[in-house]
Amino acid sequence: MERPWISGQISGPMSVGYRRQVRLEARRMRMSQLALQGKHQYEIAEILGKEFGKRLTQQAISLEMQVVKKEWKARRLDSYEEKVARELAKVDERERECFEAFERSVGEIETVTERTGKDGTEVTRSIENQAGDPRFQQLAMDCVKSRCQILGLNAPTNTNVNITGDDLMAAIAQGAKRVRENGNTASKP
Repeated sequence: MERPWISGQISGPMSVGYRRQVRLEARRMRMSQLALQGKHQYEIAEILGKEFGKRLTQQAISLEMQVVKKEWKARRLDSYEEKVARELAKVDERERECFEAFERSVGEIETVTERTGKDGTEVTRSIENQAGDPRFQQLAMDCVKSRCQILGLNAPTNTNVNITGDDLMAAIAQGAKRVRENGNTASKP
């Protein structure tokens, strides 16, 4: 009777390849923890050698750390994309609410006024057409601006500063004077 899990034909929980992969992932996770603690590669090699019962060189740790750093970067990019998507969804929802509120503010408004006088109560009704509250449109435009900022669609701003040589020399002289004054006060007991 042939046992495929022994010959390596099956890569399930009992296979050698699977167990090797699990050990490798555990070692990389521990390596990651030690690196985040500020340990040097030779220290990581010593610690992992003791913990996993296998002597590792600094070079082996260096190669494994390259893999770990790629995983960190991929995880960070995924996390960044998730955050961007979440913020964009919030902006989309707010924009939708602004447009709905604007639509509700458009239409006819009936005003009822009651006046009580000698002859009794007089009721006056007036109907006004309302164009819509422009504040909701402004809020919707703010949502568009937020979306553009999140996606990086805004053009870079250019700030020009015009400084003459005389202004620069005056600023340097003033700074040097402050340094001398601070130096004199610092040396006093």
